[in-house]
Amino acid sequence: MILTNSPVISIQQMDFSYPDNIKPVLNKFSVNFPRRMVTAILGTNGSGKSTLLHLILGDLKPNQGKVEFNLIKDNHPNITQVKGRVAFVPQNEYLAFDYSVLEYVLFGRTPFINLFSSPVVKDIDFAKKTIDELNLSMLINKKITHLSGGELQRVRIARALAQEPEILLLDEPTTFLDLFSKNSILEILKKLVKTGVSIIFATHDPNEAIAIGDFFLLMQKNLKIISGDRQTALTAKNLSKIYSMNLKIVEVEGKQLII
Repeated sequence: MILTNSPVISIQQMDFSYPDNIKPVLNKFSVNFPRRMVTAILGTNGSGKSTLLHLILGDLKPNQGKVEFNLIKDNHPNITQVKGRVAFVPQNEYLAFDYSVLEYVLFGRTPFINLFSSPVVKDIDFAKKTIDELNLSMLINKKITHLSGGELQRVRIARALAQEPEILLLDEPTTFLDLFSKNSILEILKKLVKTGVSIIFATHDPNEAIAIGDFFLLMQKNLKIISGDRQTALTAKNLSKIYSMNLKIVEVEGKQLII
């Protein structure tokens, strides 16, 4: 039986290095990701944020240690068995065809469709429902190459949610977006976690993390990892350390900002 307050993902004493790099990206890395919260993975470029996400996804294999999942619906020990319950929104992706928004979101239904089969009415209805929940109904027949950056990122999230995941991973989900689109994506993530989805997202922007995060993982290349809640991990001292600059946390109109 999985307790609702148990970590949704647990990593203990993990080591990882790329074949062409002597220095490890992760060294005796341990962290417990909380269930039904927003976890923000913070760090500069090259600190290992994306590497960690791909280790969780099983795209990369650790030299030592493993990723353990504690899912409510599928209590299995590895990503191969739980892949349908973990969705991923990449920072960038290549698409060979110019799909419509509906066609693209339907890819999220793949775990529920048998090999060589097509989506059934149930899949199409669920995809449409997801599109509607993200306020994308007016774009349902539009080609994804004709979308703005903010619209495309919302469509990517809709595709991930069509998978009905327990865990949603996102890699730099607001990169290259304008301020309005960034805020829109962050608001979507805040609402999603209230529906029971455990969210883990990587970002280099501490203000995105502090805006919606419940739990924080601070990473710096080749240095000790810091993790915890807002009070223990997201301090000016810790942030200054990982970004190698003097940072302060201030309050403006009831909201915390990092400057």
